[in-house]
Amino acid sequence: MPTRRQAAANSPRPGAKSPQRPLMTQAQYARRRRVSRQAVADRIRRGLLPTYGHDRRLNPEEADRWWHETTVRPEAAAGATVGPPSAFMQARVALLLTEVQLRRLRHEDRRSQLIARDAVLCKFALTMRAMREGFQALPARIAADLAADLGCARDGRRLEPAMVQRALEPYVQRQLDELADVRLDLTPAVRR
Repeated sequence: MPTRRQAAANSPRPGAKSPQRPLMTQAQYARRRRVSRQAVADRIRRGLLPTYGHDRRLNPEEADRWWHETTVRPEAAAGATVGPPSAFMQARVALLLTEVQLRRLRHEDRRSQLIARDAVLCKFALTMRAMREGFQALPARIAADLAADLGCARDGRRLEPAMVQRALEPYVQRQLDELADVRLDLTPAVRR
C-alpha cells in the first residue's frame, strides 16, 4: 500500500488524467531522452510537457509523445510535408501569431508617438528665429511707452522715444548674443 507521500506525489494536476505507468522524475526522464535536466525543465516551464503531482513528475510515454509533437524536425523546418499538424501545434502557432500581432501593434503605437529628429530641429530653429526677431523689435515697440512712463527730463530736455530705443538696443543685442549659443541637444539620455 502506498504511503500518503507517494500518493500525493503521483496525484495528477487538477483536470489531468491519472497515468497508467509509473511516473518519472525530471532527472530520470532527462537521462532516458539523453538530454539535460534543464532542457526538460524548460519544456515543462513553457507548457510543452505535462506533469503530475506537486513534484512535477512525468509519464514517460505521454512525455515522449508530447516531446515528439512539440519538436521541430529538420525535414519539417525545410518545408517537407510530414503530415497534418497536431491540434497542439496548431494552437501553438496561433498563439505565436497572436503574440507577434500584439507586439507589432505596440510597436506601431509607440512609433506614432515619436517625432522625427529633423522635424524637431527645424521647429526649434524656426522658434528661435521668431524669438530673435521679436526681441529685436522690442525696443522700437516699447520706447514710446517707456519714455512716457519715465517722463523725466534729461538735462532739462524731454525724454524722446528715439533716445530710449537707442539706449535699449545694446542691452537687447547683448541678450540675443547670449541666446545665440543655445543649442538643442537631442542625444538620448543614459538610463542607469
